[in-house]
Amino acid sequence: MASPLKTSEQGFFQGNSPGGISTASHSQGSFIMAQITIRFLAIAFTLAAIPVMITAEEPVSLFGMAISPSYKQSSAMKFLLGANATVCAFTVLSLLFVWPLRRSGSKHINYFLLHLHDMVSAYMLIF
Repeated sequence: MASPLKTSEQGFFQGNSPGGISTASHSQGSFIMAQITIRFLAIAFTLAAIPVMITAEEPVSLFGMAISPSYKQSSAMKFLLGANATVCAFTVLSLLFVWPLRRSGSKHINYFLLHLHDMVSAYMLIF
């Protein structure tokens, strides 16, 4: 039989899982673990992209001429290299801001600022 739901002072429902752990703290822990995992993956992929872009020199034959492009010759590749390095550095810094979110009483503005940081990083890589 299900246990009765308890309400907090704010009026939010807090149920208990069969193991006795409140579902709010369990989902918060899952959320923080997902945030940390995704940030580590972003760091790994941007760190992997940097040496690939620096060392990539694939010759292209265009109208009978052989062209060997390099990131040094293309301003777009220079921007992408700088964007990858910047996103990697800011993602490392954002890991420090995920840590305080593990507290159950963290403010919603912190989640918004973290989401805003992620959007700016994504737009920087896309554009």
